[in-house]
Amino acid sequence: MRNCPGPEKCPYGGYIVYASEDPQYSDLMYECSIYREFRRVKENMERLIKVLPKGLWERRLDNFIAEDEVTERALDLSKKYVRHRAWKIGSNFILLGGYGTGKTHLAAGIAIEAVNMGDTVAFITAPSLKIGDFKTISEKIQECSGLTFSLLTTSATRRKTR
Repeated sequence: MRNCPGPEKCPYGGYIVYASEDPQYSDLMYECSIYREFRRVKENMERLIKVLPKGLWERRLDNFIAEDEVTERALDLSKKYVRHRAWKIGSNFILLGGYGTGKTHLAAGIAIEAVNMGDTVAFITAPSLKIGDFKTISEKIQECSGLTFSLLTTSATRRKTR
């Protein structure tokens, strides 16, 4: 382990090899727990790449630019959600707001952070569900309940006031 180059450059494919000095015994190999976790995170990230819409991989919490107090609050809550890993207690994170307010950017940032922490996520946008009422959305979230957590973003329809 002293000369370990890290899981990205492991020359033994994730195994620790103990060479036996006695010719009567064979060498011992153990699976490296660090490499196993690295491989699990990598596999989760590859799955997320398949479902995360193109163009969202650059969307991180650390490069979100808050335009006003509301989006600043949304960013703070997103960071808090990640910091506390609130999905571990079954908490979902639903972002509501008008078009172009950063909901999908924040959701993608949360998803990427969670996968980097070793968790599995589902990423859903309300338009992709082709539905809009909360009862139907709630049912769709229940379908994802076997996952570690799910993220849902939707544009809120604004009523015109006179």
